[in-house]
Amino acid sequence: MRYPDIVSLGGNCQVKEAFLKWQKTLPDFSRDSLHHPGNHLFDWTITGPWELIKLLKNDFSGIFEKGSIVAKDETDGRMNFVKDTGSGILFHHLFTRNNDWTDQATVDAEFDDRAVKVAYLVEKMRAVMNSEHLINFIYRGDIEAVGAEHMIAALDYRRAGRPYTLTNVTYGEPGYDPAAISDKLRTSILPADNSWHLDSWSPVFESICRENESLLKPA
Repeated sequence: MRYPDIVSLGGNCQVKEAFLKWQKTLPDFSRDSLHHPGNHLFDWTITGPWELIKLLKNDFSGIFEKGSIVAKDETDGRMNFVKDTGSGILFHHLFTRNNDWTDQATVDAEFDDRAVKVAYLVEKMRAVMNSEHLINFIYRGDIEAVGAEHMIAALDYRRAGRPYTLTNVTYGEPGYDPAAISDKLRTSILPADNSWHLDSWSPVFESICRENESLLKPA
């Protein structure tokens, strides 16, 4: 059985973490079940909507350039992240941690090795964008109507007529009507007190599966 291609566009790590848990519940799931298996560029990042929109428009250029990767200060509440000052992305789980935080010396020492990995993920994301298969993107984060409009416009441009959907997963009512923006846009609401639990995410993935069955049927 082939499962839908579900690709995180970030927000945070919730999408990927939940997807990994969900696929373990599927007895016939394997890497061969997907056209684009494995990790993707935004799986383990914190990416704001406008940073994502800019990267989509620029074909993901300007990510992870030497001198732009900065360790978070000890006074910052997110010490286990490093910031890409060029793209605005926060990378999580990428560099070695010492007592749950990463210092600048570690970033500098490991940069060349990590840059190879990020470059691979950038090229993989470009391949996803150029894929002829139906891609189901998920963005986990609260965005306003204008942000949703720009995100859809950027994806329309990057996908260039190839089929896709975008599910915006939020904690509360999204504040916009997805149908008024695009027939490719969907929304899904997570319970704020249980947002990391698989029970909260399974309906999101199952809905995508059901819709893919109808979208992929020949006319």
